[in-house]
Amino acid sequence: MTPRTRWTDAPWLRPALLIAVILATTTAPCRGADVPAWVLRGMMAVETSSRFDATGAPVYVNQRRGLAGEVGITQAMPRTLRTYGFSPSLFEQDPQYALAATSVILTKYRDSTGSWWQAVAKWRQFTAYRSPPAQDYALRVSRAGGE
Repeated sequence: MTPRTRWTDAPWLRPALLIAVILATTTAPCRGADVPAWVLRGMMAVETSSRFDATGAPVYVNQRRGLAGEVGITQAMPRTLRTYGFSPSLFEQDPQYALAATSVILTKYRDSTGSWWQAVAKWRQFTAYRSPPAQDYALRVSRAGGE
């Protein structure tokens, strides 16, 4: 009579669990810091004429793709989104997802540049297509966002 084996003794299980843990820790987007309201408000207004309603939910007004293929309420490049582990199709369809992803990416930019203003300018550098320079974009965002 052979001894009874547990399902956890399967030879494929340990490598599969190891791969799952590695993928979960390396591809899952981190949570963004609290991005100042003027940043998201301004980006939404400048990019898609969008705004927040009285309850704080985003109202996605001008649902279009940018000239270079930018998507979503804050007009991000799909390649940038994939680089940070986000789905461009979800970003385009779901404003809440888009704002969360934008917050994560902007937080990383703020960590590397030292200020929210520079983070917004850096965002524009990676999404710009025949647009004003990044500093002009940051100024437009700050004005539209009420900074």
